This record gives sequence, structure tokens and C-alpha cells, in this order.
Amino acid sequence: MVRGTPMPVQEFLETFLPVPLGVDGKRSMLSFINAFNGVPTSPKDAQDIYGKLINSINGKKRCPSLIFADTSAQPKESMKPEICAKSKDRDPFQDPPRNSNLPRSEHNFFVEHKSKQERARVERRLGRIVAYAAEVCARQHRMFYFSVLITGTRARLVRWDRAGAIVTNSFDYRRTPKAFCTFLWRFGLANPAQRGYDPTVTVASKVEEKLFEEAITAHVALQLNISGEELKKAVSQHYQQDRVAKVDVVGEDNLGLPGTRQYLVSRPVMSPSSVTSRSTRGYWAVNAGSLEMAFLKDVWRIDTEKLEREGKILQRLNRNGVRNISDIFCHGDVPIDIEHAREEVFQKQELAAEEEIVEKELVAMSDGVEEEQAGNEAGEKIMDQDEILNAVRHEETNEAEDAEGDATDPPEEFITNPQCTRTNEFVFAAWACRGGRQIEITGYTHYRLLLKAVGYSLCEFKGTREMFEATHDAFEALLDAHTICAVDGKATDHDIRGTWRFMSTDALSRCGKFCHTIHDDMESMLYIVLYCCVRWLPHSEVNSLGRRMHYFFDAYNEEGNCTIVGGTRKLMQKYNRNFTDIDRL
Repeated sequence: MVRGTPMPVQEFLETFLPVPLGVDGKRSMLSFINAFNGVPTSPKDAQDIYGKLINSINGKKRCPSLIFADTSAQPKESMKPEICAKSKDRDPFQDPPRNSNLPRSEHNFFVEHKSKQERARVERRLGRIVAYAAEVCARQHRMFYFSVLITGTRARLVRWDRAGAIVTNSFDYRRTPKAFCTFLWRFGLANPAQRGYDPTVTVASKVEEKLFEEAITAHVALQLNISGEELKKAVSQHYQQDRVAKVDVVGEDNLGLPGTRQYLVSRPVMSPSSVTSRSTRGYWAVNAGSLEMAFLKDVWRIDTEKLEREGKILQRLNRNGVRNISDIFCHGDVPIDIEHAREEVFQKQELAAEEEIVEKELVAMSDGVEEEQAGNEAGEKIMDQDEILNAVRHEETNEAEDAEGDATDPPEEFITNPQCTRTNEFVFAAWACRGGRQIEITGYTHYRLLLKAVGYSLCEFKGTREMFEATHDAFEALLDAHTICAVDGKATDHDIRGTWRFMSTDALSRCGKFCHTIHDDMESMLYIVLYCCVRWLPHSEVNSLGRRMHYFFDAYNEEGNCTIVGGTRKLMQKYNRNFTDIDRL
């Protein structure tokens, strides 16, 4: 969902795209006077703008190192963005009136129309803008994404991340071209990370791509026991030629030891369809060094200390003997600066090695003390192991202070500068338009988890027996987690999380304080089985299946203060079994 936030253009540029270090902003940028005078003020159609705007940018090299191209000649269903829209009445946003006495927080940033037909047109235009951003963020490894919404001779700058979007106020780039020229110039000088690309992901070499293809092929053949064209087709689910990336995974392993690993990935087995939220991706991954297989889960976790990291939860479940839980290689937040992260890891590894040496010395000292105490007939006081440990630590602390000055506590977070969303930082900004509503925007942090189990999705089941065996394994893990680890929820009236279509009726209804329990998980498991059966098993219900599945699994209603609720059809199913009536399926 796009959040209503018309940010002043200059503040947008200084916040998200400042002048690169070492560059004189006043001297090196080309003059912006009459920069876009070649663009017609009253274009007949879109084609009347495309060429002239592109020439104005490329001809003077206003965006260094980049060349703009006309992508308008494409199929209607294509999701490649065009360079601009046709006319100025196509802007789905509306800025607050300049002389209005209404507070900006009361202004509705989205264009409202009394006509249902016009409202539908505006929503389609806005939907296409969001769809463009979603497509880019789904297909590229990104922290954020810049786009420019051009409507005739007016423009807006937009910055997208997994929390939402920051949109500037509208400006006339023909009459006042400075803002647009500044954006293009700074964007052209920015490095890939400053343009939003994830710096921990690089293109794999041809040698690495070949190793990846061979490892994936071997694992698929082992899993499915197939060969020939059938094997080649199965491999194509995970490997695409010339589309192999090398991903840095920084985090701690099962022993809590820090480390960096590089894994090769290609086609995801799952990818996000929305710009916002957790945006989970899943990959069959191959260790770039050992060629060991792993499953890489790439996700934007909710940025709060109230929620335990998924990797920590899996480690705890494994330590307590919960059945059918995959071991992990490592997990951790994704850093903004990978080189700095490697230095942090190296320092932590050195510290861990020193602590191991001290521990061995303590054990040796303790053994010596026990021997001395056994032979001590005079009854002299002998320090116990804790006293020795404190003495050694005190001596080490003094040495460290003498060498470095003030001693500091190590940071709690493993990665001190992780990739985080920024849209959530501006929800209460003075310029933010909220339409008089109370809006909450959740912040997210980029997180990766490497699992040792590498298999297929539940939707790939060969028959009901295989599906129910997998479901039974998951049910055993659920029971163990509840009985052995006492995993259960606490009463809360907000921050209810889960996959919407499989959440329980109590969770979806948001009635009062909600306490997530094992019963909600069992109900969710039922919906997963039901979804798989209706979606992938043969039955007679064909014509209205899509509509019925939408109402049962995905439908929602919006109540006051933007509260989203659902589960009506699931509640009806509890009473009349309408959805699973055998005569209807």
C-alpha cells in the first residue's frame, strides 16, 4: 500500500540522495536553465513526449553513466515501466492547497472522485504505478527503489521500500527544472547501493554458474530420481542461465560463532507479489566454496525486539529435541556495508579465539588448584575457580584499559548497521498527509536464514498420502513445540502476524484482545490442507472455484482507523460446512 506522504522535493533529495562525497555540487552539475524546454506543454499523446524528454536527458548527459530508453513499444500486459504518462490529469495524487487552513495531517493525498467510473480509473492508474515498483523489487535484489512519476510537464519523485513509499509534492519540471536536473545528476553519480541495490549480492562468474548448475542438477536427480528432459525441466525451476547471483550471508551459527558465507542462487521458489511487508524469498542455494546445498530464506523481519529471530527459535527447538525441525547453518541481519561487516566478523572471531585460550588456561589452573588443595595440610585458603576467573578477567580488563583507554561493552546486535526501511520514520513528519486517520507503518529489517533441509514445496506433492505425511510431520513439530518448549502466545490487541489466507478466525476477526494458542495453529494447518486439496487435487468445482477461494481465503473488510479484518467465510464454514460440501466440490 502506498502511504500518503507528499514530502518537499528538496528535503527528499537531501535525505535520500545527497551530493556524493568529494563532489562539488555547485560546479560540476550542468546548468538547468531551459533544460526541458523541448518537451511540449500540450502533447497530443504519449509519443509526443517520449523522444523529446529522452533527448533532453541523454543529449546533455544530465544523468551521468546512465542512458534513458523509450520502452513504450511493449505488449499491454508488460510490466516494464514507460518513461512517462500521457497528460497531466493522470496524476493519482493531489497536493494540499497552498492557502488552505486545513492541517496537512487532515489532507487526503489520494485523488477522490464522486463518480465510481472515474474512481476506478484513478485506482487503476495508482495500481499500475504500484505494480511497476512491485515487479522491480520482486525481480531485483534491492534495499529500496527510486521512481519518477511524470504526468505531462509535472513530476513527482518516489522512494519505495518494504514499509511503503515516500512521494514528493508535484513540480513543473519544464518551468522549474532544477529539482529534476538535481535528481538525475545525483542519481547518475550515485553508486549501486545508493541507488537501492543490495550490496551483498553480486553477479556470479561463469565458473561459479557452472558449479551451481551441476550441484542443483545432482540434488534434483537425488530428490526426484529422474533423468533426461524431465530432469532438465525440473532443474529449470531453480536455475536460469546467466541469472546466477552470489549472496553474502553474515551471521552466527548453531554455536553462536560469527562468520560470513557466500552462496550461489538463481530462480527463487517463492517471491513477493507486493512491494511492502515481509517480502519473503526462498532459494535453493549452493555454498560457493564447499558446494554444499542449503535453503536460503531471504526476508524482511519486523523491526522490533519483542519478536525473537526465526533462527533463534529454530535453534531453541532443535536443542529441546522437537521433531521434524530443520537444522540451520547460520542466520543474521543483512548489512548495508559488507566490507565493514566482514571486519566486524573478523574481530569477533579473534575475540572468540582469545576467550577459548583463556578458558583452556582456566581449566589448567583449576586442575592445579585441585592438586594443591588436596595436598594442603596447613589449611591455607585456596581460591576457587570463580575467584580465579574474576582475577583473570580483572587483570585482562586493566591491560585493555592501559592499551586502549576506556573499555566499552560489545554491541548487542551482531550487525551494527543492518539494512532497514525508512518510510516508517516519517509517518509523523510535519508534511505528512494522513487524511485525518491514525496511520501506523511497520518498520522492517533485512534478514537471512540458511537451513540445512532442502526440499520441495507442499504444493509439489505427488498424492494425498505424501501431502498428509508432510502435514503429520508438521503436526508433530507443533505438538512438541507446545508441550516441550511451552510455545504459546500472549494476549494482545495489535501486531497479529501470519499468512492471511491461513490465519484462524479469531486472529482475523481482531475481536478484543487476542491470545495466539496452539488451537489457532491447528486451525491454520487445517486451512493449509484444505487449500492444497482444492487447488491441486481433482474435483468437479471448476467454474466458480477462483471466486469461492478468494472469498474464503483472501477476502477482507476495512473498519475504522484502517483496521483490516476478515474470516467471515471461515466462520460460516464452522457452522454449515458450505465450502467443503461434497456436493459442491
